[in-house]
Amino acid sequence: MTVGLDLLDITFRIEKEFEVDLSGDDLDAVVRDRDIVVGDLYELVLRKLHLRDFARHDFRLNYALWTELQGVLHSVTEVPLDQIELKTPLEKLFPRRSRRATWEALRQASPYRVRTLDYPRAVRVAGFLLAVVMALFEQAHIWQLPGVKWLWPLLGLLGVWMLAETYAKVLSVLAPLRNRFPSGVTTVKDLCRAVLATNYADFCPHVEIPLDDRCLVVWERLTAILVDALGVDADEVTFRSRLVEDLAME
Repeated sequence: MTVGLDLLDITFRIEKEFEVDLSGDDLDAVVRDRDIVVGDLYELVLRKLHLRDFARHDFRLNYALWTELQGVLHSVTEVPLDQIELKTPLEKLFPRRSRRATWEALRQASPYRVRTLDYPRAVRVAGFLLAVVMALFEQAHIWQLPGVKWLWPLLGLLGVWMLAETYAKVLSVLAPLRNRFPSGVTTVKDLCRAVLATNYADFCPHVEIPLDDRCLVVWERLTAILVDALGVDADEVTFRSRLVEDLAME
């Protein structure tokens, strides 16, 4: 795996935050298919701190979440319980023609946070290109003002802000086009894992699983590092998220 600037930044932040040393061999050991899964990175930090998160792999915790989500999926999709298995593709439960409405019903009915549907990749690319054109158009008008060229550092920052704000507005307008399942979530099993990762701290006490507060602090701090370094939302950082493919690490 090529070590990019983002990975170097993340490594530096982890070492500083947790006062540990991460060698190149440590990082190579958690690489899968030229990518790093956040859960593996979390386990690496725990090993460096001589900790182990037993709750995450507890059978009772995973079974309790599965049975609860199975009931919720049954109520919102009206698919019989015996046809909802861990290996069931979400495409079967959420047909494209009614996916947005049914997925929103799932988010409302679930007692835990469920990620929103994502935009098709083509929509994101088109939205970004449109935002670039609009930002450049506005910047061109600003640069024509007398004497403004001496403020080029501020104008550069303004351009970045304009691009980000315009992109967010374009996506908000295109929100009705959201119909793709969250990254890495294609089966009911994937959905259970994603929900557990997003609601980890809340779910463990609910099923009376002993949760080591030290492990929880490590997870929360690692999530904060990735959110800040990669500019993603906290809900996007799960145990199954991949740094390159899902969180766009360079």
